[in-house]
Amino acid sequence: LVIFTLIACNKKTNNNNNTKTNPTQNISNNTNVKPTGTRGDIDIDTEKWIDGVEPIFNDPLGYSNENPSAIQIGATRYVYYTRNVSKFSNQTEIVVRKGTYRNGTWVYGDIKKCVSPTDGSWDSVHIYDADVVQGKFNYQNHEYKYLMAYSGNNRANDKRNSSIGIALSDNPDGEWIKVSNEPFLKFES
Repeated sequence: LVIFTLIACNKKTNNNNNTKTNPTQNISNNTNVKPTGTRGDIDIDTEKWIDGVEPIFNDPLGYSNENPSAIQIGATRYVYYTRNVSKFSNQTEIVVRKGTYRNGTWVYGDIKKCVSPTDGSWDSVHIYDADVVQGKFNYQNHEYKYLMAYSGNNRANDKRNSSIGIALSDNPDGEWIKVSNEPFLKFES
């Protein structure tokens, strides 16, 4: 209880003094993305508050990072996750970061887009929950090595009634090609 109280007091002191703390200091795999600008009463230059286990990377304030999935091929890791298309947007897409193991730690590179919403389509607002597998996948007379299944929908305010889409690639970090303009599995409530 004493330790918890001391930690809580330290956090309060930092906030009262407007001292910016870097929750990702001492993390060698952070890509050090530094957002700038303002949005109403939110200072975008401030990093997200991280509590608990430190993240493998930290997207700046205004961007979500959720629904992770990862594959490892040899000594390289690919972490896929859902991220909003632009700051504070509710429109989401799937991105990937490539990680390599160096000097006893994983170091992750820049964000690379994988699958983004298609205007006027079944997946025009939300694309999320990527799951990638390696194999042999034939599509339009080409054999691809990676298949991504993902959820998507065209509902602005929620992710209900989502269907499942498929995308293919020759490389785990893309370029990804959506299979069809229709979902692979369609859900209708």
